[in-house]
Amino acid sequence: LINEYALIGEFDRALEHYNSIHGPTDGGCTRAILGAASVADPPRWQEALEILHSSDVVEDARGPGRIDRRAIGFAIISCAKADECQEALTLLNLYGAPGVLEKASFLDTNSTVPLSAVNSLISACGRCGFPDKAVQVFNSMESSYCIRPDEITYRSIAIACNQAEHARRRRVAKGNYIDADDDE
Repeated sequence: LINEYALIGEFDRALEHYNSIHGPTDGGCTRAILGAASVADPPRWQEALEILHSSDVVEDARGPGRIDRRAIGFAIISCAKADECQEALTLLNLYGAPGVLEKASFLDTNSTVPLSAVNSLISACGRCGFPDKAVQVFNSMESSYCIRPDEITYRSIAIACNQAEHARRRRVAKGNYIDADDDE
């Protein structure tokens, strides 16, 4: 039911149903409500953070605090879609690094954050004018988060840097235009 409300854009009704569940919720309910937060328009990133940090431990979850990795990913995506880059970066740093034993086998499935969440974060950093943060996340994907970049990742990092360059050129052009007016 939570997923159905999310599909029709009714986040408040999905949240109401989620909150009506008494007792421990399973990973599926948490994933569903955080997925709903990530597709809401506008994204409900504050609710996503509150739900993530107050969610129940999921027995088979490998993430820090035993929180489901897809739930973590949806929370990061919610923040990224709302251009809350710092919140998304904080979540990635808090929940994103797998343990030493998990790093030893280096498989993307050992990452505690889905690739789609990292790609959303890189894109958000570009939109918000933080190409340095986008490059930092990109450079640490494999070593810190055990995630291999894909085509979307490479496109996102190129766009993030390109957006920053266009913003820099606009500032320079605006500064030159203002200076030309001051000379008159």
